[in-house]
Amino acid sequence: MAVNDFTGRADEVERLTRLLRSCDGPTVAAITGMGGLGKTTLAVEVAQSVADDFPDGHLWLDLRGHSSVEPLSPLDALGQLLRGLAIPPDRIPADAEMAAAKFRTLLHDRRVLLVLDNAANVAQVLPLIPAGPGCAVVITSRHTMTGLAGAHRLPLGLLAPDEAEGLLRSIVGAARLEAEPVAVAELIEASGLLPLAVRLAGARLADRPGWPVSYLVQRLKASRLDVLDGADAGIRTAFAVSIDQLVSSASGIDRAAAEAFAKLGAFDGPDLSGMVAGALLGVEPFEAERLLERLSDLHLLEPTSAGRYRFHDLLRAYAREAGVQPDVEGLTALFNAVAWRACELNRPSSPRLDWAAGRWSKDAPDLGDLVATLDWLEAEHPNMVAAASYGTPSVAPLAVGLAQFGMSRGHWLGHFRICQVGLRVAIETGNGMAEGFVRNDLGLVRIDLVPAGLSTFERALEEFAEALRIFERLGSEAGVVQTMCNFAFGLEAAGHPLDAVRYGERAVEHAHRAGDRLGETWARIILGRIYSGVGRHQDALTEYTQALSLDDGDATTVAALLGRGQVHRRRGEYAAAERDLSRSAQIADRLGHRGTQARARDELGRVAQLRGDHETALRVLTAALEQARRYDDRSFEASTRYGLGRSLLALGRRTEARAELMAARSIYEGIGEAELAAEVDREIRAR
Repeated sequence: MAVNDFTGRADEVERLTRLLRSCDGPTVAAITGMGGLGKTTLAVEVAQSVADDFPDGHLWLDLRGHSSVEPLSPLDALGQLLRGLAIPPDRIPADAEMAAAKFRTLLHDRRVLLVLDNAANVAQVLPLIPAGPGCAVVITSRHTMTGLAGAHRLPLGLLAPDEAEGLLRSIVGAARLEAEPVAVAELIEASGLLPLAVRLAGARLADRPGWPVSYLVQRLKASRLDVLDGADAGIRTAFAVSIDQLVSSASGIDRAAAEAFAKLGAFDGPDLSGMVAGALLGVEPFEAERLLERLSDLHLLEPTSAGRYRFHDLLRAYAREAGVQPDVEGLTALFNAVAWRACELNRPSSPRLDWAAGRWSKDAPDLGDLVATLDWLEAEHPNMVAAASYGTPSVAPLAVGLAQFGMSRGHWLGHFRICQVGLRVAIETGNGMAEGFVRNDLGLVRIDLVPAGLSTFERALEEFAEALRIFERLGSEAGVVQTMCNFAFGLEAAGHPLDAVRYGERAVEHAHRAGDRLGETWARIILGRIYSGVGRHQDALTEYTQALSLDDGDATTVAALLGRGQVHRRRGEYAAAERDLSRSAQIADRLGHRGTQARARDELGRVAQLRGDHETALRVLTAALEQARRYDDRSFEASTRYGLGRSLLALGRRTEARAELMAARSIYEGIGEAELAAEVDREIRAR
């Protein structure tokens, strides 16, 4: 049982050692986790550390719960333990209950440490727990062992990077690692911080002293499981034991979980919920949650939060070797249905809904109100991006239906990727309306990606121009108006204010002439923004007020109030600004429009600063910053940090102010806003 290269796990060793040495009754510790985590190694290390505290003996037994042979029955296990206590075979009872009673009687007045390694489940170990007050039991298992009453459970996690490097050093030696620090970091990452993988990689290097670490890294990148496999103790063997246990089980849920493991592992999403897993497997969410929990019980999945699970990278690679494909189209259809349901809840008069005609939203699950529906889409957004990458037919309408989510919650880069695939699918299927809508959205997303250097204004304007040609060809007046509005917005953002004014005025005239109430509302909001940008504040107020008089619903009201409040602030009309901005923030909160709410709060903070109320400004801007970071808008985050820094300076909190100002300067520099970065820099130097 010697462990010559044990390293790391200091906290776990200290916790278990303290627990076992302080036992004043039968103490049970259960070390649980996925295969390859080093549960047995840890148990042996701790058992050696406390050996002197148990003078009457140490018993170690492999219960074979997760191995290629049958697990030990409780009777067989008791027989081995009793023989370890020098009981002759003919004195060992043939009945499990009698054998357990004899075992407990023998240990009642002794101090014995019992290590039960590789336990299958709670039922296997319960008869083996001694009753003696001086005894202690350490159990290792891939099962969660949640039903083991009174046990101190220690779920074992992955190694920390420095622990993984220490383990590698103990196998390979320090000299080779110090010569290639970058390759060592890559090797540790490729091992997934799994102790077994680190040991196998280290052993491969130790056996091949002529290999540079970088060479092994190249091989791992090409095929990790092949490199980390061995005849008897490789990664595949460690994982196969758990899967084989499910496959050979008499339980239907176990066999279904084995099939689910392969299908779910083939999907590229970062994590899984019951609803997502259900769509991938073609079962109801409740049934999917049962399968996820069963896989989690055996540590084939890791629970990350309530109702969410993820694969370890190596387990996912192993699952994919089965070559099974999940129902990605079913999952994309689910996302599509929810996206269109959010569109209906947010803007019932949207021309997109006329095109959709309820084809997709009718299949949406009931997730609650608009905010709850947007929250669900936000939680699943990384999975949406992953599902869209497969390019199934539902991606085109999904890209169109997600427009409202993008406006409300940001996540521009992910939305950009969905739109790119959606555009390709729309073109391939000859869906002109979908292509027009998606190009419109791509133009807006490209504008938001310009500060990060991921797109250009020219590309955005090209998208709008093509969308306009498509809608004109198809005779879609609503599509033409929407695109003209976005074109005007794009021209203003690109630094062409006079062209933007002309396009904005044309959009208003076109919408009014066509009787497009929603289009006219948005056109006036956009034109108000453009007028404000060129200093025509009175004209801007007129347009925003006209938009509010059209009153097409909360989605337009929140934007018009925000714009009008900004104009009032610029004109020094602080009371009017506060009224409009407060109403905008309240409505945005009710709608779940995080981006608009953050901007309204930022504006309220500016008004408070101008009034000299820096305490209020600090409170409001702090809330705005939190939302700006969630909304993933770096330019807006920099602006809010700049405002925070100025209020902190006014309050005499110079250290905090300097930190915010330096963060703002760094962001501005990173997104290419040299003039703004210089302005912040002057503020820093002046203080």
